[in-house]
Amino acid sequence: MDILITTHGKLAEGLMSGLSFITGSTDHVESVALDEMGIEDFRHRLQQKFSEASEPLIVLADLKGGTPYNESFAYYLAHPDDIRVVSGVNLPMVIELATMISGLSSLDEAVDLVRAAGVNGISVPDNVDDEEEDDLDF
Repeated sequence: MDILITTHGKLAEGLMSGLSFITGSTDHVESVALDEMGIEDFRHRLQQKFSEASEPLIVLADLKGGTPYNESFAYYLAHPDDIRVVSGVNLPMVIELATMISGLSSLDEAVDLVRAAGVNGISVPDNVDDEEEDDLDF
């Protein structure tokens, strides 16, 4: 199973950089970004990645309804056995999937993993009163 990150601008590049920085590896992970070259160029590069895939592919897109998602979803509709598309990509999703991918047995298992990692990666700390702030150790 392989991972493809597809986003607007340099977000995919940043996620790849973060993954490499934290795990030391980007094995099984590639990216394609929609950039100033336009939609046709992006579509061509994305289709090339799809045609080169020798294993099932999970696509992590940035924004549901955006071009990277829509183009990936169109491919999914034509090849539902070979690909899954998940929107809302964040670094916890990428790290979790990249580090666990060799132990996953199906695309659906990968989707469940990234969904949980994405949700669990979002945290909002409770308000802390002024007295407690002095006790925080970093």
